[in-house]
Amino acid sequence: MAGDVGIRERLVLVESTAQAEAVGSAAAEVDAHVLHQYGDSVLVVAVDEEADEALAERLPGDSEPILAESVGADVRRALDETGALGVAALKHRASEKYAATKAARPRAGDLWDVDEEGTPGCALLTPDDLSSPGAAEAAEAAALPTSQRLSGSVAVGLVMVEGPTAALRFSAAERTTVVAETQNGLTWLGGRHPSTPITWRWDIDIIRLTVAANAPAADNETRFRDPALDALGFGPGHAGARAYAESLRTQLRTDWAYVAFITKYPVNHFAYAFFGGPHLVMDYANDGWGPANIDRVFAHETGHIFNAPDEYSSSGCNCGGAFGYYGKPNANCQSCATGGGVDCIMRANTWAMCSHTPWHLGFPMCPSRLGVQFRGSVPAGSTRRWFTHSWPADCHVEWTVVPTTVRVGAPQISWDVHAERASTGYVTFWISIKNLTSVPVDIEARYAVLGST
Repeated sequence: MAGDVGIRERLVLVESTAQAEAVGSAAAEVDAHVLHQYGDSVLVVAVDEEADEALAERLPGDSEPILAESVGADVRRALDETGALGVAALKHRASEKYAATKAARPRAGDLWDVDEEGTPGCALLTPDDLSSPGAAEAAEAAALPTSQRLSGSVAVGLVMVEGPTAALRFSAAERTTVVAETQNGLTWLGGRHPSTPITWRWDIDIIRLTVAANAPAADNETRFRDPALDALGFGPGHAGARAYAESLRTQLRTDWAYVAFITKYPVNHFAYAFFGGPHLVMDYANDGWGPANIDRVFAHETGHIFNAPDEYSSSGCNCGGAFGYYGKPNANCQSCATGGGVDCIMRANTWAMCSHTPWHLGFPMCPSRLGVQFRGSVPAGSTRRWFTHSWPADCHVEWTVVPTTVRVGAPQISWDVHAERASTGYVTFWISIKNLTSVPVDIEARYAVLGST
């Protein structure tokens, strides 16, 4: 078991994109799942021990589920940088040293808040928080989302930005720590999905700049962000970050994408994200939380990327609003929820998720169920139309209309169902019912929710 997130992970090494896709199909057949892909060759698969053999039988070529520590140095040297770091990260997470670090995690359970010792909270930014230049580009990016909901597959552009001095550079061990911590955080976050865990596809770049830590700049972020984007082949500002995310979405064939800058340069806040994307920023030292909490901070900030709000009081939260894919209120806000709310990654340093955050993230929220939605009467020879609103858009709903007035010998009603996408997250169904008889007919409209995407 790697890390402290309760998910059993194994490496599968492949030789082509086609083989990587075949691994995904094979995993689905045995109730396993590809959690991470690093480069073209390295897959991290969540698989139960009893399914190892069945998965191995279905894998393409000579692939098999293996332990990260069994990958030899010659194999690691043959991998690209992203793949090699992915293997090193999983190996580190499976070590006794990593387990001991997590068992002694500093400030476990503490609110993401400024406390009496001065340990800071994170920051959540929106285009309104930005001063020119950059505000217009950020507003444009917000109109064309790269992270509307946390579902399917997500490209993550992990950019470690180094500087010209030793204090601004990452050691090899620190690079492995960054990848291990972000891997641990997203293994947990993606694993909270109620039907199919998220697949995270990574592009990792280590950018070394010649820019001094105190070089003139509009703010701390622009000092390192814009030169890093330039080195990656993209323009400055939030528009450049968004262009990079879009490029990753196309290149890695994912549903969504975002960018994460992790650095030792001075930053505006120790950790912050732009609400709805396209990027987040983190300081490696993680301020008073320390590198051992990068995983939970990274999961928290990724929650912001996918539209989940802060739930601790100093963030200024309240129990209203309309957040995320379904437009739900922030009902676990510490300031107003009963008892100050319950444990949640958006509230505190914990591996927990309250019942409201899945709605904000856009997880499918449609358990299978049956029921009667409404009853009514249709006059003789006429047609009446009803509507029923606020059905989560990813529900698979079948409608059946049944007469409750007894009459033998011929059909009594017919019906048509039409759908309206009333908002991003919800559908309204319009049901037209025609009475085929010469007398009034009572009806009931029954639904069957078959599940969700």
